[in-house]
Amino acid sequence: MTDSTAASGKGALAGIRIVDLTDERAIYGAKLLADLGADVVRVEPHTGDPLRQRGPFAESESGSESHEQVSLWHAFFASNRRFFGLNTDDGEQVNQLHSLLQVADVLL
Repeated sequence: MTDSTAASGKGALAGIRIVDLTDERAIYGAKLLADLGADVVRVEPHTGDPLRQRGPFAESESGSESHEQVSLWHAFFASNRRFFGLNTDDGEQVNQLHSLLQVADVLL
């Protein structure tokens, strides 16, 4: 996110906090809000967002020898936001989500 509008704190929606609980039917709307400068936090299961498994795929540029596959679909539609992995069996993580929701301006 270093080169994004959201990371720079600029844009029409700068200062707006959004919690993103969307699936593939609404992820593009969350992307547009993030692209306009909103601080969007995407909550995903601790096992990873299922949308990360959606193709097409490309090899990771992380420099590791594992040649991990990265979902281009997820990279585009989930860009310009932060991620919060949530294990619903972990009470502390659930409390963190509640705290996040209390300071959010918008819940998607």
